[in-house]
Amino acid sequence: MPWKNFFICEFFLLCLLLTSCIPKAQQTNPEKKIPLSSLSTDFNLFRKTVEEAHPGIYWYTSKKDIDAYFDSVYTSILKPVNDIDFYKLMMNVVAHLRCVHTSISLSQERERAAASNLKLLPFDVIVVNDKAYVLETFDSSLRRGFEIQTINELPIDQIVQKMLEIIPSDGYNTTNKYQLLNRGMFRRAYALLMPSSDSYKIDGTDSIGYFRSVKVKAIAPDFNRPPPTTEYPISWQLKDSIAILNLRSFQLNSGEFTIRVDPFFTQLHDRKIKGLIASQ
Repeated sequence: MPWKNFFICEFFLLCLLLTSCIPKAQQTNPEKKIPLSSLSTDFNLFRKTVEEAHPGIYWYTSKKDIDAYFDSVYTSILKPVNDIDFYKLMMNVVAHLRCVHTSISLSQERERAAASNLKLLPFDVIVVNDKAYVLETFDSSLRRGFEIQTINELPIDQIVQKMLEIIPSDGYNTTNKYQLLNRGMFRRAYALLMPSSDSYKIDGTDSIGYFRSVKVKAIAPDFNRPPPTTEYPISWQLKDSIAILNLRSFQLNSGEFTIRVDPFFTQLHDRKIKGLIASQ
């Protein structure tokens, strides 16, 4: 079978595997547990399929290590769980194959039902150099540029690591994983992997370095995002011996950026202001 067709078939096969043994009515009821025998059957079917048909299963991990990993996962399935918990387990397993073309998903019906009950963080996140920052916020308690240290007391590095473990990528490349997180996946991954809550306690430092602890309310998936801001991308305030430079965006070419920011530094020079705070 041509590789392109193989990957297409593989994707749909994995989509179907997760719910192959779950009665239709059960797929939309998160309280229902899948019998242990059905979980074991589905996992063994998944394992047999990838071992026989996946062309790159041993490209980045030896057969010995893959076998040991599959065995450890199988022995960890000890009790009935609902379909979402089994889905999370299988996302880790699929990501362990280190193939960006191999993924798994819930049925469309179950995904819609699960999504309707999500309680999402009211902000988007960007992860840069092992640090997480608020990129866009829908809660006035937080501002862009806030560096997140913990969410509900759990350190942000542990949260990000859990997310990275469920995102497929070729080999040991993490670039795609971070790109997905930074393009809006963070909030939904958090809702999937972490305990649900009506509110979240966010600890961290604001854009001028002060520690803050903020409590924000969760938002629903159908939350209407406010229209994009039309605020000027560069503004400033001069307060006695302190200047505050607000940079809402770096989406300017170097020439335009220079034109916008030159007047600010001219005023700093003329007023002999030596204290500068850059803020988002």
